[in-house]
Amino acid sequence: GHTAIEEYITLKYGDVGKKIHTGRSRNDQSLVMLRLYMKDKLSELTSGVQQLASLFENKGTEASDVLMPGYTHMQKAMPTTVGLWLGSFACALRDATIAMEAATRQIDQNPLGSAAGFGISHLQLNRQMTTEALGFERLQANSLYCGFSRGYFENIVLQALSQCMIVMSRFAVDMMMFTQQETAFFSLPDEFVTGSSIMPQKKNYDLFEIMRANGRVYGSLQQQVQQIVTGLGSGYHRDLQVTKKAFIEGVSLCSQSIELMHQIVPALRIHQERLRSAMTRELYVTDEVYKHVANGMAFREAYQKVKAEFFAHTTANAKASASDNGAAATH
Repeated sequence: GHTAIEEYITLKYGDVGKKIHTGRSRNDQSLVMLRLYMKDKLSELTSGVQQLASLFENKGTEASDVLMPGYTHMQKAMPTTVGLWLGSFACALRDATIAMEAATRQIDQNPLGSAAGFGISHLQLNRQMTTEALGFERLQANSLYCGFSRGYFENIVLQALSQCMIVMSRFAVDMMMFTQQETAFFSLPDEFVTGSSIMPQKKNYDLFEIMRANGRVYGSLQQQVQQIVTGLGSGYHRDLQVTKKAFIEGVSLCSQSIELMHQIVPALRIHQERLRSAMTRELYVTDEVYKHVANGMAFREAYQKVKAEFFAHTTANAKASASDNGAAATH
């Protein structure tokens, strides 16, 4: 590609085209192209994640006082609110932009003029001029580090983007649990769901299944880049060319996921009646413990007391239910 450009300019403009490669190498030219792509994408995606955090905050504000069960180990734990749940994703995404902004500062360096990694003798290249013309924050002064940063900077960018990918994947897992018929706390309009080729009644939230899978696919792409560069010494190695495909695919996957989330969050429907009916007695057991603690009882004593009372009540209810079912069966 680089030689083809030189030949085209020479054919069109004459001998001046033969000078275009002066002080340059395919290495530093490739670095510049990738570096500019990284800057553009980090700027675009950082803005996208900030907007997504705001969407979560806005949706959470709409339901700030709506109670919902909190879960640990996939089991009911303590009461929480829809606002707190949605807000947790907003906070995580805000923190994710810190890493993205840090990555931007780290990679915003001009490698042009480093040539094959050893600079150019006999010519005084004005690398500061190209730094300003290309819009870089600063010059990447050490020429060997310029070559070293190929693949290394790609990995830094993918690591930074991985945080928002993790957040989106975890939201997808929650949504798979909270949209199933047994819970049905939330839903999305029909344009977000798919049907079945054999079961007419099905509405499948497989967009969240794909999002969950893409979280893992993204991790594998980031690891491809990291594992390739980890095994290399300094200087250029042809292995680095293999990192480009995984890097571009990873950035694209992150971009697509953010765009989809921009549509999902505002469209999220909150079913308050289903949430209210899910606020069962066991969610308030810990609250009972701390009522006793607030009145002066030692925590462990309160814990044991409330635990015994809860399971005695549960056992009694189970026996009564079994007795009623048995009586109904005899009639």
